[in-house]
Amino acid sequence: MEAPAHLLYKQTTRSRWRRIAIIVVVVIAALCALIIPLAVVLPGKGRPHGEPSSVLLPLYVYPSPGAWDPLHEVLDSHPLLHFTVIINPEDGPGSSDEPTVDYVVAVKNLTSYDNVRLVGYVRTQWAERNITEVLREVQVYSNWSTLNGSASGTGPLTMDGIFFDEAPSVYTAQTHEYLQTINRAVKDAPGLGGNRTIVHNPGTAPDPRFDDLDTDIIVAFEQSSDYFHSSKSNITALSLDRSHYAFVIHSAPSKDSKLRNLVATMSQRAQYLFATELTSNYYESFSNDWTTFIAARSAARKLRSPSLIGRPPKPAPLAPITGKKTGVSRNINSLSWRTSKKQPKTLWVVSSVPPVSLPATGEHGQFSTPPGTRKPQGLDSSLPDATYSIEIPKLNALANVTTVGYVRIDYCKRPFETVKEDIEKYANWSTVEGLGIQGIFFDETPNLYSPDVVKYLADMDEIVKAEQGILGDRLVIHNPGTIPDPDLASGLRDQAAPDLVAVVEDSFANYVSTALQDRLESLCRPPHFSRHNICYIVHSVPLSLQAQLARRLCDRASFLFITDRCSHFYEGFGHGWMDFLDAIGPPEEERKKVDA
Repeated sequence: MEAPAHLLYKQTTRSRWRRIAIIVVVVIAALCALIIPLAVVLPGKGRPHGEPSSVLLPLYVYPSPGAWDPLHEVLDSHPLLHFTVIINPEDGPGSSDEPTVDYVVAVKNLTSYDNVRLVGYVRTQWAERNITEVLREVQVYSNWSTLNGSASGTGPLTMDGIFFDEAPSVYTAQTHEYLQTINRAVKDAPGLGGNRTIVHNPGTAPDPRFDDLDTDIIVAFEQSSDYFHSSKSNITALSLDRSHYAFVIHSAPSKDSKLRNLVATMSQRAQYLFATELTSNYYESFSNDWTTFIAARSAARKLRSPSLIGRPPKPAPLAPITGKKTGVSRNINSLSWRTSKKQPKTLWVVSSVPPVSLPATGEHGQFSTPPGTRKPQGLDSSLPDATYSIEIPKLNALANVTTVGYVRIDYCKRPFETVKEDIEKYANWSTVEGLGIQGIFFDETPNLYSPDVVKYLADMDEIVKAEQGILGDRLVIHNPGTIPDPDLASGLRDQAAPDLVAVVEDSFANYVSTALQDRLESLCRPPHFSRHNICYIVHSVPLSLQAQLARRLCDRASFLFITDRCSHFYEGFGHGWMDFLDAIGPPEEERKKVDA
């Protein structure tokens, strides 16, 4: 039966509005589907260069004379940017157990760089290749380390890991076992150096059930830039944090600004990056945009920490000196800004027997001094000798100096009672005018968690904080020399966290290594660590790079010590001492005001 006309009109009107409502909902849902992934993936305005990242370079270029020069040029000009370079002689190491002479020479040259990690190319054909062949090629790369006659695995041809191409992304029990077996072969290979890095290249997001493998880097995207922009959902769905992933993109835009934006976007979800404008044979030559890509990554490395707004305050210097020498404070006194109240105090680590540590720079112009290379187990008497009794009051008289006492704990193996005795002896110094110290520098603290370690460290920290003879803020400084693991940091935070932690005490060569930078990138972050509670100690720094390194570290740590000395680091001032202080000190115009 047909409905009356007026009812038909109402039904038609309702239907029209219902359709409009449905269309609006669909459009909003579509916009959300597009915008939300973009918000997650695209860099915010506050970080136009993207997140700090490393370069993963597929170097499938035969090393004929001059062929690798574009790589050497950027390695020389960007010493703080880290490169993982894939060496691929013949779709793998080749049928011979030894590389050609050209490869021997070229690889030797690359191993001379501290910011390069070399991994050998091996195909797995999606886990269908005979695993015996795969394991043989891993062994060939491992054996390269013996070609110079060294069986120790430290020869000039030592590779640092393996790049497994065509890794499966679809999970089965068989593919999981296959990958587990070849990973184990890499980690057990005696001739591979460093951390024996394992890289898998499925070229797409792998099944999360592979996450339990000990793979260090996963190439979760290898495609054109156009496909990258249409694959946001796959990228945002990656199950691990960015430190585990690499993105490799070809057919990138040739315009510099577009390439930089692309690379910044890539860096939001991957730490290891490669982009080229080449549309074929992507890895067999260096493209015209090679230096633009490198410059984009280097710019991101120079960015301030994302937790900081604006330029951070200057750090205070940390300059350790050891040995019984008078006039130790002469180098500090020569600085016209040394007593400026606008500058941080210098923190000096001192001991009643050699070594004496001179100040390192820290917050508000403070100087902080690390321990010397001669490390006393404990204090021999309740008061310092005549030399220290002269020098320590000189330091304490300076407005921008804080002195702290040195105590070695031998990674919590030293009897706790003897550590407590040392703290009490330092506290007794305050009974003599001018000799009081304002904290303790605990050397050789562990970086790994255990309940006993947490109790040991928390108990000794609490003793310092409660000791009336320790003056001022009663600073507690831990020096594990590396970044503590999160469980240890969390355990101490719940009980008695130190005021400062030396997350780096190492040579410049080791500091710029990919392995150390990756560890800092993944662990040195809030809630446990931020700029205000960490310090860096770097020795053997080339004079030409010392000021540059100091300026770059200003946003990472509140206290720094950088020296060009390659041995006995804390027993004298290096040639670059004044340059180091100038790099982190106040601007020249402010120093002139202080002088006036």
